[in-house]
Amino acid sequence: MKHILFAIVLLMQSLHAFASSWEDPEWEEMIHDAEIIGLFEVTEGGVDDAVVTPLKILKGQLNESIRVERFNNNCASDEWQQNRAQRKKQKAYLFLHYWRDAYTVPTPSTGILRLNGDGTVNYCMLSPTAFANLPAHPTAEFEEFIINTVFFQEQGKPNEERVQHLRLTIQKEIVETNTNSLPDHIAYYRLWGGRDWIKGLESITNNPHPLTRQYSAQLLGDMIPTPQAKVLLLDLLEDPNGHVQSEAVSGLMKTDDKHRMLELLTEKLTSSIPETSEPIENNFIGGQRAIIKQIKEHEYTAAKDVVATLAKQAKNPVLFKDACRCLEKIAPAALPDVIALQLHSPNPYIIKEAIRFSRQLPKPVEENVRNALEHALMTTELDSHETSIIFESLTSDSLPALLPRINSVIEQKKPKWGDEDYLRKAIQLVEISSPPEAHEMVDRILYYWTGVDSRALTSPNLLKKKIELEKHYQNRILHTNVISGKKYKTKTSAIVFIDFTKASASPSDETPPHAFHVDMEMTVPENDPDSPFDAIYASHDDHTKTSPLLTWRREIAQQANLPISSIGIFCHPSSGKGGHTNNRDRRVEYPAVIARAYVEYAKRTKAEKAAQLIERILDTGLAKHMGCKDLFLKIHD
Repeated sequence: MKHILFAIVLLMQSLHAFASSWEDPEWEEMIHDAEIIGLFEVTEGGVDDAVVTPLKILKGQLNESIRVERFNNNCASDEWQQNRAQRKKQKAYLFLHYWRDAYTVPTPSTGILRLNGDGTVNYCMLSPTAFANLPAHPTAEFEEFIINTVFFQEQGKPNEERVQHLRLTIQKEIVETNTNSLPDHIAYYRLWGGRDWIKGLESITNNPHPLTRQYSAQLLGDMIPTPQAKVLLLDLLEDPNGHVQSEAVSGLMKTDDKHRMLELLTEKLTSSIPETSEPIENNFIGGQRAIIKQIKEHEYTAAKDVVATLAKQAKNPVLFKDACRCLEKIAPAALPDVIALQLHSPNPYIIKEAIRFSRQLPKPVEENVRNALEHALMTTELDSHETSIIFESLTSDSLPALLPRINSVIEQKKPKWGDEDYLRKAIQLVEISSPPEAHEMVDRILYYWTGVDSRALTSPNLLKKKIELEKHYQNRILHTNVISGKKYKTKTSAIVFIDFTKASASPSDETPPHAFHVDMEMTVPENDPDSPFDAIYASHDDHTKTSPLLTWRREIAQQANLPISSIGIFCHPSSGKGGHTNNRDRRVEYPAVIARAYVEYAKRTKAEKAAQLIERILDTGLAKHMGCKDLFLKIHD
């Protein structure tokens, strides 16, 4: 049985998401690692710390009340935390170990099994994770399970009387295939140290209950090298359930002749059923993934062709990732062809994994990989990290293929998150020898991001007008009643896109013939009784409510006589932690990203127009106005 990977992703603010994750232990591990196991009553309750008094100790020694801490997930929702909280007079079985300065449980989802009002306790032998709706068991059964497991772990031998009694019970239940207790009893038998053959176990492969077959595979693995165990495990490799296959693989690898077993498992690899469960919910592995893991761990190079074929044919991104990791270990030379092929996969998640693996390839990458990366860049929606990886493998020869995608980006009214990285990387690819359209592309990118390009060289006065216009729009917002008189610290930034091919309208015009965007950043004192954050949080969680940020934008637009689409707001507390945005433009927020790339381009290519434009931007004061003066001065370094 494999560990459960428990993950919770919580949206804490409109801008930030936090994830809390941990790996839950198996029963065997949790019982072994616990210093104290027993039934306790809560005498002082709490969300993440409590005082408990022992009622019955099943492992270890304790005869006084103790404090238990860190049993909750502080990043979780209130509902989660309240459900995990310990309340006075509540009774529960606890699995405790001493850590730092207090007792605690293994993880925020294990180590606490509450006693029900009818004297039962809920758990499942698949995992000690506290899922909802687990089956109820009598406390006597649970305590016997723990006591006999502890006995075997501490004594190194089973309690023969209890194990033999359980073996006879299992023999009867195997015949009565409809019994619900058989899976648990097989699991108990293994954890209690039972290794004697159970009559009827040879028919277990036909049992209709998947958990019965899965627990039996675990038991059979511990019975290796018993001949019957090996035969049954080979049969269970063909089981329709991926988890059963996984346990069969683990069991078979306990044999002494591992090389022969790896040879056999490699033959089975393409016929085993792949894992279908969601990897974020758990990390149980199916037959194919289990075999690949063994091939990788034992560096069985004879399987390289089979693993490479599987990687090329994989339709599951998790299986693809496992196969590539295995190839990295046993046959790295096979990876380029695998990656190049899967970069054309119809599954975007496989494409993303292939991009990540491409980073490990020797540079420069082979032509088929580079062409496939270009294709992925053109056809797949990628985040900035994935885009960055691709650009590391591209050369200036890739620019003609990139131009259509770059054009589609700079034709947007407003950039999306991560577009700045894409454009910056595109500029970095342009060399002296690049075709003219590549240099024109750099000019267009600069204008799209900053509102300036080489056309300004023929209209020097318009650069000053651009500064004047941007200050004008900033002042119009600051002088609205929405902001005036408030205790908020404010800062405004604006960007104006003048058409340098013709004269621009004056700042006083009501409807200027140029595009612009102005952002306002507000810092709100955290102890302000009129703080808008409660209302902002409420509007984020309840989409029927209107956000105060949107209301402010509407009022600003009305009072300043400006289009609401050209106004953005960023509001954050004085601590600087977190914040909320509404319609903010990344070009106003991050002008230096493209400015830096343009300066580097000018120095690298020694482009005369670029150098002249930078000088003009410095001379007019636009560089200082943008907050990028130091960057533009680097042209002289």
